[in-house]
Amino acid sequence: MISDANSPFDPMCAEELRMRKGLPHFFNKLRKGETVRIAYLGGSITRADGWRVKSFAWFKEQYPETHFIEVNAAVSGTGADFGACRLEEAVLEHQTDLVFVEYRVNGGGAYPDEAFEGVVRRIREANDTTDICFVYTIGDWMLPALSQGKQAYYGVMLEEIANHYGIPSIDFGLEVVRLLDSKQLLMNVSQCPEDRIWFSKDSCHPTNEGHELYQKVLQRSMQKMSALPVRPLHHALPPALHPKVFNQAKFLPVLSARYSSGWKPVDTEKDPIFTSDVSRTSAILGEAIQCTEVGESLTIDWEGRFLCLTHIPQKTGIEVEVSVDGQGSEVFQFDQAPGSTLFARFFYLKEQAPGRHTAKLTVTKLPEGLVYIAGQCMQFSSE
Repeated sequence: MISDANSPFDPMCAEELRMRKGLPHFFNKLRKGETVRIAYLGGSITRADGWRVKSFAWFKEQYPETHFIEVNAAVSGTGADFGACRLEEAVLEHQTDLVFVEYRVNGGGAYPDEAFEGVVRRIREANDTTDICFVYTIGDWMLPALSQGKQAYYGVMLEEIANHYGIPSIDFGLEVVRLLDSKQLLMNVSQCPEDRIWFSKDSCHPTNEGHELYQKVLQRSMQKMSALPVRPLHHALPPALHPKVFNQAKFLPVLSARYSSGWKPVDTEKDPIFTSDVSRTSAILGEAIQCTEVGESLTIDWEGRFLCLTHIPQKTGIEVEVSVDGQGSEVFQFDQAPGSTLFARFFYLKEQAPGRHTAKLTVTKLPEGLVYIAGQCMQFSSE
């Protein structure tokens, strides 16, 4: 069994590759030519046809005797809390051998400590041979830290978790910083001279050239890890770093709720609001219901410490009140980001004592011409 004792890496410092305990199960299966399942868990940078697609193609080319199965578990605009909630159906049921986790850019949501570590513990609890690898993509707000060799943003927290569980980490961002400092690369620009690498048009989403850069870093890191000696394949599960980690998170379908007569199912294939950003919205809301009048309500039974509700705001002015166990209500007011795309969102209720609860949502303000669309709930509890 691998001893996942703390590694001597400084979480405040950035390095391109920290191998730690490596990926023993993954490389063992590669050497044997067995079927290998690789999952990619993260946000829009991983969801895109970029480093994920390029790395998977490289694995198939590098190991032609191995049958690879890709599991694309990335959802745009989501962090580790949402990832923890969908692990079961998106990753674990596929019996994956390696899970790439990419959340430095998107973060962990409202409760990052619980979410980041919850992802790791849930994967390891399901199968103690599954290997995990953290990959760190970059946003331009990380440049001041990374250019000084310091870990950036949520990377510090991720490095602490990686140390504790012996998880390898690959920092894509340092190569970007190196090329940016040497004036070989530009990011956050609308156009780029031919003699420069055009990394991104915005603050963090790579162009094809940028994804190619990420892939090259991943490739050389994997080659280095492949040279590690053969180790035992089972990962020990040490005590959790943080109390109340989200290792027991799951979805509650909105159609399982009890709701007033004014709600109707949303046509998820044709409704213009739902299909405005259909891939992300389908992942976040699942099935959905809608109402057009103030006073409509829905009630759902849940268990744990936190409940998170999903919906699609439009314009501004929508308001709901939510009470738990008949106690005082929380009031939530919503705005939609400017632009033509209507983005699905989720919002947390305040923390409750562990146990069974009942939440009731009531629509209290709904401007004329708008509808309120509600989706599945996200329930978070700990081991």
